[in-house]
Amino acid sequence: MKYARGVVVWVLLGVTLGLPATQMNVKDNRLEVGPEDFVWVVSSTVEGCSEGEVVSSRDGNLYRIEKKLSCDSLGTACQMVEQYEPLPDRIRGTITLQGAEGDDWSLPIVTRIVPGGILSPALRYWTAWGSPNVDTLAWEVSLRRAFREYKGGCEAAKGWDVLGGEKNNRWVDPLIPVPFTDGKYFYGATLFHAEDPMTGFVPAQNNLFAIPLVTLSDSEKELGMSVILSPREPIMDLELETQRNGTAIFRRVANRIKAGEEITFSFDIVFHAPDWRSGMAEAVRLYPDYFYPKNEMAIDICGTGSYSAAQEIRDVEELRQMAFGVNWQASFDFPYMGMFIPPVDKHERWETFGYTSGTTSTRWQTIDAMNRVSKEFKQNGFYSLAYFNVCEFGTGIVSPQPAAFEYPGSEAWKDANQCLYQCFPNAILPVPRAVLPDTVDYVVPYGTWGGAVAMDCGDEAYRRFLLEQARKHIAYLPDSYGLCIDRLDWLRMYNERADDGIAWFGGKPARSLYTSWKSLMAELGPMMHEAGKVIYVNNHTRRIDLLNEVDGIFDEFTYMGNSLNLMALLCYYKPAMGWVDIAKTIENEGGDPFMQRHLYMGVFPMCPFEGNDHSIRPDGKVEQLYKDYGPLLESMKGRRWVLLPGVVRVAGGFARANIFEVDGGYVVPVVLGEQERCTIELCGVDVAAEVEILYPGQAQSSLGKLERIGERHYRFEVPLKRNCAWIKLRTE
Repeated sequence: MKYARGVVVWVLLGVTLGLPATQMNVKDNRLEVGPEDFVWVVSSTVEGCSEGEVVSSRDGNLYRIEKKLSCDSLGTACQMVEQYEPLPDRIRGTITLQGAEGDDWSLPIVTRIVPGGILSPALRYWTAWGSPNVDTLAWEVSLRRAFREYKGGCEAAKGWDVLGGEKNNRWVDPLIPVPFTDGKYFYGATLFHAEDPMTGFVPAQNNLFAIPLVTLSDSEKELGMSVILSPREPIMDLELETQRNGTAIFRRVANRIKAGEEITFSFDIVFHAPDWRSGMAEAVRLYPDYFYPKNEMAIDICGTGSYSAAQEIRDVEELRQMAFGVNWQASFDFPYMGMFIPPVDKHERWETFGYTSGTTSTRWQTIDAMNRVSKEFKQNGFYSLAYFNVCEFGTGIVSPQPAAFEYPGSEAWKDANQCLYQCFPNAILPVPRAVLPDTVDYVVPYGTWGGAVAMDCGDEAYRRFLLEQARKHIAYLPDSYGLCIDRLDWLRMYNERADDGIAWFGGKPARSLYTSWKSLMAELGPMMHEAGKVIYVNNHTRRIDLLNEVDGIFDEFTYMGNSLNLMALLCYYKPAMGWVDIAKTIENEGGDPFMQRHLYMGVFPMCPFEGNDHSIRPDGKVEQLYKDYGPLLESMKGRRWVLLPGVVRVAGGFARANIFEVDGGYVVPVVLGEQERCTIELCGVDVAAEVEILYPGQAQSSLGKLERIGERHYRFEVPLKRNCAWIKLRTE
């Protein structure tokens, strides 16, 4: 069946969702969807192209919009088909593009969500951001108070450009939808540009988002809608633009449009209660593999952590008082970066990378000795994760390669340059030719710390090498609980010497390191999990689509507020551990605010630990702070976010409260209070009336009782101490 422009065909949705009937039609070749007073117009195109003939059609409940798009400046064209299928619980949108005959090309592939009527003053939007773009001067007092900025304590932010300066040295609450403003967010990391590569990228900016969704809500109309892009599909780079008129635009960048071949993207449109938690719950329901750990042992491991070269534990009881969980081993006991377990006998020693780089004092190491360190933690009731890295290799690497090498082929591993250039030269991540002098006729690598170079883990030879290294970890380190993979900042880059068939960079085919990572993890993840091991990552690049085989996050920059938020919003059901650089950062910020924002976001801060590498060392004052909050942190272990609409609220907004499910019940952190007591409301959970309250620095807990004010609806007035209360609830 075909129909002309302007003919309306309706499908009723929402009955099974407990929402007003949702109408769906195609009008003027655009999808219109929503309840009568909450209508949105959804459309897709290729930016920079003009539309030719457009035809709308319907086949049963499947709606199609076919259009021809052409770009005069590039001399290119493509055919785009939008399809919308109403399902019982959502609308499934699909975009298919096929390039016309000629060369491949790329322009941003755009999906636009526009209000279908007059903009409501109660309309808000939310995404999983570091912090939102805001216009506080136009806001009412209560909303301005909700977005009060808490100054961070990181002194390095002032002079370290990659941290973005003082403008990023603060924390704001990321759990509050905001009115629309003109702004732009980047998915996981800012776009890579050859002229300004931003090597060593750090996710400290507020203009990043970690999950490709936008949630729109109107509290007066009691309606919400989320548009959720599929993380299963090959998004290279992605932007989310917002406009004051209520428009949200997803812009897919660097995907190749192929001559005569189809590429497809899909997204879900879901209507729900007017709460960001409802939208997030839908994303988890639709794509659970990205939100839950493959190996649940990762949850047991989590607690306050360390990144230490320590060979022994000095005070077990003190660590337990600080809710210690795991050491990510920073011993750098491998010969050089990437060669984590060399091809030697278990008792044969080698000189360590830690010693040659001046990082540690341990000069010699063996495979057996590596495992003994893991056993030390295990025997004391703690855990350890081995260091791993898939994007950096070597030490003292030179370019161009040496004219001759010292060792026979079977011993090439003994020299990092020889191993690199003889075994996997095509894995070197090259500086793009466009920014090199014409006189340079060899591959110039990106250098990194310790004289290593950046690598593309999608190279076949290097991928096989990394998988073999993982097998050795499994076989030779039985007392290690798994790997923590460092430095995912390199994944935002492109390898112009390779072709993944998907990416388009600098006007030509390339391989995105996002693609490389996913292909590696498709093998590495099952290998580790089948062996009972876990995989944590230090994900400088904050993207949910990179976490399918990842069990938990141990992040290096959580002491920056935006970085904390982005990491936490990826870990609703996965464990989250966050870095602390130095004790001074906590002291500058104020110990209680620092700890309380970690509690609020469900993140375990790094523990003061002997031998921590470029991270917090023992300090009498700060250690006492950790002990004061130790019981609260201990009871947070195994926490899972509760993604129910309106589940927790602080009357008057004079504190901040979240809620997590734990074994046997729930915990409610009430933090950053502005009064001596506050009133908490809970809705949608079944709990016993009696509650237990913990306070930082107070040995004995207090008891209280909830007031039932409706079905699964409670009120509780709680005193605050040090601006905080930790409420423990039992399920009925």
